[in-house]
Amino acid sequence: MELRKAWCRATAHPTYQKDWSESNPSYGQCAITALAMQDLYGGDIYECKVQGKRHYVNITPEGYLHDLTSEQFGDGQIVYAEMKPRTRASLLKSQSVRERYQLLKARLEEN
Repeated sequence: MELRKAWCRATAHPTYQKDWSESNPSYGQCAITALAMQDLYGGDIYECKVQGKRHYVNITPEGYLHDLTSEQFGDGQIVYAEMKPRTRASLLKSQSVRERYQLLKARLEEN
């Protein structure tokens, strides 16, 4: 299954689940998507800010920035210039992230 099709209300961050919709499927999906992208392509996870909130992106081993969930912010300014590296372990410390990441992986493996 394609990553974008694996997103659902249950994989969104709990704070965003009530507002999640199929018209904005990336809403609240950045942390688990960054983990899945790292599984698929390697590289590193970085944290940046959007309207004062945390947002996660990937930089591949070749040095390319990938932000598969940027559209969730509409016209919101993503501050890539101030990115901080984050470890996989730091994201997975959160039980919510672990559970949503496991659900995303299961949904990806369905097809």
